[in-house]
Amino acid sequence: MLQGSFHRHFSRALYMTGKYERARVLLTEALDMFDKNSVSSENINYIALQFNLANVYMFLKKYDDALQLYQTVLKTQQKVLSPDNRDFGETYSGLAWAYGALSQLGKALDLTFKALNHFKRVLPPNHPAIPRTLKGLAGNYKARGEFDLALKYHLEALEQFERYLPKDHPMVATALREIGDIYGAKGDLKTALDYDLRSCNMQKRNYPEGHILIASSLQVIGNLYRGLNQLDEALKYHLESIEIRKKLEPPDNFVSKHDLGETYLEMKKPKEAIDCFEFTYEVKSAAFGVEHKSTLSAKSCLGIACSENGDTARAQQIFEEVLEVQKRLYPNGDSAIGITLRRMGSNYLRMNKIDEARTCFEEGLKIFEQHLAADDYQIILVKKGLQQLLSYNNCRCCDFVTTDKD
Repeated sequence: MLQGSFHRHFSRALYMTGKYERARVLLTEALDMFDKNSVSSENINYIALQFNLANVYMFLKKYDDALQLYQTVLKTQQKVLSPDNRDFGETYSGLAWAYGALSQLGKALDLTFKALNHFKRVLPPNHPAIPRTLKGLAGNYKARGEFDLALKYHLEALEQFERYLPKDHPMVATALREIGDIYGAKGDLKTALDYDLRSCNMQKRNYPEGHILIASSLQVIGNLYRGLNQLDEALKYHLESIEIRKKLEPPDNFVSKHDLGETYLEMKKPKEAIDCFEFTYEVKSAAFGVEHKSTLSAKSCLGIACSENGDTARAQQIFEEVLEVQKRLYPNGDSAIGITLRRMGSNYLRMNKIDEARTCFEEGLKIFEQHLAADDYQIILVKKGLQQLLSYNNCRCCDFVTTDKD
């Protein structure tokens, strides 16, 4: 039992420093130890181990495993705990987190309100679990595209955190970061950057050097600088994020590498972008399979980088391979197919193949008009391509090629 308790506390320390895989191993070992010693699954320490393991699964993106474990924890709690125990609110929040990650947004929102009502009933009004759950509500509304409601609950949570918690508390840093995310989603990149910089500086004071949350914040800040066309600053933050991520266990730098590749494209450095996208495509292929949406996105961006680097033949082969898979995945059509056709059209222009470019742009436009709003950016881009065909003068310039994600 003492060794199991040590595993639980040490695994929490690993979890707090971002070493999620090592935390998973220790928590699993502790549960196995309890089982071998015939410790009841209704033991309070056993339940705590399961709950912590579910949290670790979430950070490892093993959402189905996390959901199943949260459900197990709730069933056990309903047998052994008083209805007024605060742990019910934590489990409702965990379930909401898992359902949200699995895109079951209605269930996530209902469970978050259930957690909030439970906390308000059993906890004092200054307890941090209440604003933390308000923050969860904001996250749910953001996922539903209701940004004004999301901002409302985030600001309410921040006000309570700053009133009741120490100045540099980690929850304040997280709230600042998530408010920045909302402003970013609303298109106010400058305000988003202000919040994210405040959050990142606070995280650096709270967490050890090399923590994954710092790496994540650096990556977001890099993307915001890129959106503001401050590319040197963007590059600096992306490289700093990658340095942290590649030292994690296991390494977790493919997301930052993808964003770095997009920054290199914006900087007109396609050769460096190719290295980034080749890396992300290889990692995503191994992790998710060659037909996963994220893998296809990395492959398509590799095609863009090859095209801008002058290797139009390789780019064309890549786009054709992506298009073949997408047509199989989306037999009824999808905007992703239109994006690939638009990119193929841009590449054909670089190859001086005007008829092929026109066919791709026209087919892409037809798909976009079926699946997107009339003012969508993709429609603007493909129409720009068709307009360029009218005045085409055998140049290879295709400045409108973009690296937007599929």
